[in-house]
Amino acid sequence: MIDAPEIIDDLRHTSPMAVTGNGWALISDRVMGGVSAGTMRREVVEGRKAIRMLGGVSLENNGGFLQVALDLGDAGSEVDARNWTGIKLDVFGNDQVYNLRKGDHLVEFYDHFKHAHDGLRKMQDQFGAEHIRDLKF
Repeated sequence: MIDAPEIIDDLRHTSPMAVTGNGWALISDRVMGGVSAGTMRREVVEGRKAIRMLGGVSLENNGGFLQVALDLGDAGSEVDARNWTGIKLDVFGNDQVYNLRKGDHLVEFYDHFKHAHDGLRKMQDQFGAEHIRDLKF
């Protein structure tokens, strides 16, 4: 198992690649029969580089989600996150509830946050996971 990188992504690489060497991916409820649809792209938002997720979420066919996800290790393997005390994020939103999911092979940890589109929000999420596989927003 490799050590978790100190910086997950600073958006300096060509989209969708992250500093970790893995690519960001848009995932929707279509993987389980839902009909939600969206896009993910790199943009400049209020003067800052960003990954922007746009779309429509539908509850039809038992669906209801869009997410942007990044594997931290090779091929979805876990990384050693014992030296991490948390994750810092800069987030823009649209007055909806969002989740930050951190997962390993046993459990996913959820943090819910609500954020209005009126500006940048800096978040620091603390956790005590020893191993982590991916991040999903």
